[in-house]
Amino acid sequence: MTDTLTKIPAYVAVAIIFTDLAVGIALWLGITRIVKRLNLPANTQRITAVLMAVVPTAWLLLAPTLAATMNSYVPALHPGAPTIGMLPLILMPVAIGLLLLRSRTWQNIVVTAPQHWLIGIQIYRIIGIVFLPLMVLDILPAYFAIPAGYGDLITGLLAPLVAYWVWKQGNGWRYLAILWNAIGLLDLAIAVGIGSGILYSNLSHTLFNEKILVTQPFAYFPLSLIPLFVVPIATVLHIYSLIKLISQAQTTTTKSNAVSVLTTDVQ
Repeated sequence: MTDTLTKIPAYVAVAIIFTDLAVGIALWLGITRIVKRLNLPANTQRITAVLMAVVPTAWLLLAPTLAATMNSYVPALHPGAPTIGMLPLILMPVAIGLLLLRSRTWQNIVVTAPQHWLIGIQIYRIIGIVFLPLMVLDILPAYFAIPAGYGDLITGLLAPLVAYWVWKQGNGWRYLAILWNAIGLLDLAIAVGIGSGILYSNLSHTLFNEKILVTQPFAYFPLSLIPLFVVPIATVLHIYSLIKLISQAQTTTTKSNAVSVLTTDVQ
């Protein structure tokens, strides 16, 4: 495995680290700005700013070590796949992101967050393109790299376009946003499913002549930063976006029905 990791080009490691830092900074700037817009107490603003800086940074530093440790002790589903023990490390930040919705303050932050911002920020998903050169270098299998790489690339490239249409509120913007979120979540599910070995099948051998799914490098730095940091954040952003889209659609429908009833009564 050490030989495989040393084959990872420096530009891939730099791109991954830069993307993670950029995402963390963008989230911190966005959330602290929203908190100020909500005119929350100064103490709440300070606590939120500190937590949004410290917690993601601590996870970014700690998670790769935890992943490598689990890979040593927890068996994998298939030869060459990362240990299934990495899944809790991927799902835990997602669970925390959902549990935060129980907080009234966090609910207000999510409600206030512009829909086009929740979508547009995911332009960072283009980082998945690094899977393709790693496939050429025989570090990652085509069975994983092609669907995950192109899926992330398409999702990331569409993010600013969909965000612009949502911001402009063009025709069908809500349906377009829901479709984009669905595609993004499907891409993440496929990538995690294949990478962990859960979706392992003979299809890999049939289409790509690969009998063994070798994605173990994701259990180690720097590739581990993608499933442990980028993937959970993307998942939570998709869920927040969908929650806002669905709730706003329901509110609009309720208002329309109320207007219709009033109009009927007047007539």
